[in-house]
Amino acid sequence: MFDKNHQTIPQEILFCLNIVDEDQQELRILKKKNFKNSEELRILKKKNFKNSEELRILKKKNFKNSEELRILKKKNFKNSEELRILKKKNFKNSEELRILKKKNFKNSEELRILKKKNFKNS
Repeated sequence: MFDKNHQTIPQEILFCLNIVDEDQQELRILKKKNFKNSEELRILKKKNFKNSEELRILKKKNFKNSEELRILKKKNFKNSEELRILKKKNFKNSEELRILKKKNFKNSEELRILKKKNFKNS
């Protein structure tokens, strides 16, 4: 398949074009994204994007390893506070730590990864 400049469209983008997108915002972001591996593509394909904040986080995110990808895949984004915490990754204040402590984690894997994190204050 070719784009408007008659250049070949990368396989990753063609893969994403199959995603049903009501307002086209999601599709525009997916087209711009540089996909690193097939695991990341599968996650993005399956993901139900709830709002633009969540899309911005995924766009900016650098996926470091498969462990992190599995957590993102399982994660249900419930509110903007939770999204903000994920976006920052470096926890700078006690409010963010308090939210994490209250959080109900669904599995031990997610807990184990959070325990490894370096929090800036306790």
